[in-house]
Amino acid sequence: MLSRLIIFISAFGLLTSSCSKAPAKPYPLDTCPISGKKVDDHGEPFVFSRNGQEVKLCCEACLEEFDANADKLLKEIAAKSKP
Repeated sequence: MLSRLIIFISAFGLLTSSCSKAPAKPYPLDTCPISGKKVDDHGEPFVFSRNGQEVKLCCEACLEEFDANADKLLKEIAAKSKP
């Protein structure tokens, strides 16, 4: 009985911790921060979240360059999202 209770409490803790994540801020641009092209130029954009910010790239190939300059690019995205 005690082992079932421990399993239940553990599962409940995992469930609530995964549900409490705040959604990422929406990507404010219609262009890729790497190529400068429209994010949908190559079809569906490559979308991911980084540090609470949604990011859209025109293609997955731009991800390597984004990762190399992530801090700078996230600051630029944040600056452009302010009214």
